[in-house]
Amino acid sequence: MGLKTLTKWIALALANEWFYLFLMGTMMAILSFAIDFLIENLQEVHYIIYASNSHSYMVSLMMWVLFASVLVLAAVLVTKTIAPKASGSGIPEMKTILRSPGLHKEFVTWNVLVAKLLGLVMALGSRLPIGKEGPFVHVASIVAILLCKVQNLILRKRIEDARMTELLSAACAIGVSCCFGAPIGGVLFSIEVTSTYFAVRDYWRAFFGSVMSALVFRILAVFWKDEETLTALFRTNFRVDFPFDPQEIIAFVVIGIVSGLAAANFVAFHKYLNKKIPLMFKSQTQREMIYPVLVAALYSIMTFPGGLGRLIAGELTDKQAIMMLFDNATWSNPDTTAFIDERQFLAEGKPTGANLYVSLTLFIVLQYLAAAVAQTVPYPCGIFMPVFMVGAAFGRLVGESMFAWFPMGFKGQLVIPGGYAVVGAAAFAGGVTHTISTSVIVFELTGQISHCLPVLLAVLVSNAIAQYFAPSFYDSIITQKKLPHLPDLRSYQNYNTCVENFMKRDVAVIHAMADATQIREILGRHKYSVFPLIDSVENKVLLGSITRTELSHSVEMSMPRPLDSATVNAAPAMITEKTSLHRVHTMFSLLNLKRAWVVNGGRLVGIVTTSELTEEIVGTARKFNLDQRARSCSSIASEDLEHRLIESDNSEDDFEEEEVHFQRSSFNFNQSHNYKRTDL
Repeated sequence: MGLKTLTKWIALALANEWFYLFLMGTMMAILSFAIDFLIENLQEVHYIIYASNSHSYMVSLMMWVLFASVLVLAAVLVTKTIAPKASGSGIPEMKTILRSPGLHKEFVTWNVLVAKLLGLVMALGSRLPIGKEGPFVHVASIVAILLCKVQNLILRKRIEDARMTELLSAACAIGVSCCFGAPIGGVLFSIEVTSTYFAVRDYWRAFFGSVMSALVFRILAVFWKDEETLTALFRTNFRVDFPFDPQEIIAFVVIGIVSGLAAANFVAFHKYLNKKIPLMFKSQTQREMIYPVLVAALYSIMTFPGGLGRLIAGELTDKQAIMMLFDNATWSNPDTTAFIDERQFLAEGKPTGANLYVSLTLFIVLQYLAAAVAQTVPYPCGIFMPVFMVGAAFGRLVGESMFAWFPMGFKGQLVIPGGYAVVGAAAFAGGVTHTISTSVIVFELTGQISHCLPVLLAVLVSNAIAQYFAPSFYDSIITQKKLPHLPDLRSYQNYNTCVENFMKRDVAVIHAMADATQIREILGRHKYSVFPLIDSVENKVLLGSITRTELSHSVEMSMPRPLDSATVNAAPAMITEKTSLHRVHTMFSLLNLKRAWVVNGGRLVGIVTTSELTEEIVGTARKFNLDQRARSCSSIASEDLEHRLIESDNSEDDFEEEEVHFQRSSFNFNQSHNYKRTDL
């Protein structure tokens, strides 16, 4: 009796949203801290094994490479054995699940949780350039669903999809916050990467859970004696009275432009790798055994502290590297008395002089390429921290260059290279993920907002350029994995297309007077989950919609008119033929619709489902791109013809011959253009 009472009280406590969010935030903070502890110990063991064999170059190299390769292979095997669905980031999957919480249950099971955590520890322990932010968004969502299942099991009641969406939205924010101790940025980042539309009523859930998660995460660091007090994860000490000069805005804009272009290229490069790797490693065994070991071995060789790693700080962890990049002391002039901490970093191998620019350039190139390659290995991995570090290195390179070009600074104040690193980190991470909230995350990570305007400006510029050339990294993965997700609209698709252009007109219907035989015939002929209910075949006036399950139950009751006992949805989603693509997309996104019936004066004339809407959005985008290319090619051909006519003093016959040649070229291009459109 006591145990039953206790379990009932636990279930009732979980039913209280405040307690539920507090428990989830606390659990995720403990998990995050424990994962960090295990990863740091693995990385420390890795370095100790290397250092203990430093007297022999070949032995130390072999041990450095072997340790990382074994961990990566173990991460892949654990993920494959326990739950293959645990591989990858997890944010693309959560973006899909938030649209339909009742579907895709294979991504939110106990097996996936265990595989995600174990695989993440071993993958990060190998020192490969991956992060834990995306996987922890996935982990937090699984924990939220499992807590709901415990509550349902005890109270014997099912949570509705709407409430599950609210809890999952909060869980995504908690997953980001417990990684950085950044509750505000965590909430905003989770909204940007997982939701098309976010209900304001869910704000308090996301913020409360995130604050609890960040608070417990930082308190654990204090109790474990990693920190003296509650402080920022990558604390900086930039001067506040004169953080930057207005003339430096130009350099910050350049960082944003380069970061946007590099981010778009990064997404395209990752997509290219995912296409080429199956062609190079054709069997599944090769992709899951040989390829991961090859990636780990090559990266370990490149970062070996006894070799090239001397120039790129190969022995440092990601946290140590970012702390070094955010340092406000310039590396160009270590003898400056104002830079007290510089000598300590020099003892640890911080680059100076001419080696500074070579080292930073090598570090940027290697980490940029390795981050994209590491994302193609089938284990749990995130992308935020690697691109954050690459952006910080690029910003540092620009900052050190600015210090070299302007050694006296501006208005008597020296340039702060660490400020440029902060700007670069936010800009490149924002460009890859298509988020603005990276700027807020940077402020919370560093504990300063002295570079608020440069960070925001660079992030906005980077986003504008990256969004023009490529989708976000997460949307790219959704497309590659073919996950059921409604793509975003471009501005040119908003109002020019109506439903009548892409709706499905041939619809399987059930009329109100149908008998059991007719219903069985329709159910056997079509596999749809929902059917429209009309008054008669002649009028086709839509009365509502009815599920396949209800139809099956009504037929089993053996009544003359089976539909009299069936439950009918009398108010299904309806649109007209003239409804714009923009409005339909908004309805489907806001209401999480799977279908909408098309009516004209109350009569059913068609249906629009998610598949038709997705095909139209993608098809319109392709058509727009082809038309743009056609206009560009036609313009180039016209300019070339005009240029040749101006420079040459040909006769009238020569001019007519040239014009005919141009018309034939245009005709051939249009033929090719039409063929491509048909093929698409």
